[in-house]
Amino acid sequence: MAYNQIDRWGRDAVLRRIGRADIPVRVAVLQFSPQEHQRMQLDPLDRKALLAPFDTNGNPIAEPSPDLDQLVLWRVDPLTRQAIQPLVVDEYLSIVQIAGRIDYAGIVVFWRLAVRR
Repeated sequence: MAYNQIDRWGRDAVLRRIGRADIPVRVAVLQFSPQEHQRMQLDPLDRKALLAPFDTNGNPIAEPSPDLDQLVLWRVDPLTRQAIQPLVVDEYLSIVQIAGRIDYAGIVVFWRLAVRR
């Protein structure tokens, strides 16, 4: 269910780490609620990213590292929500913290990240 929502409402991106090939992923970038900002002691400009647990080829991805990984979002066509070809970077987002992971019976459904421009 959650993966389907990320796939439907999310956008194409890559998880980038120096020294490793980019991992193509789907991610939905949202705003934290004021209560979440206060509870998690986040910067007011931080946003929430829901990251699918699989790359676009269906392979599971490891937990992203705030110290090593960065999300690179591609510019998307507003009608199709697909990345514009050739790929053009829309935003570079640093992972501030892993805000949590949602899993059921040990199977990761999505990663919840705090990201910053």
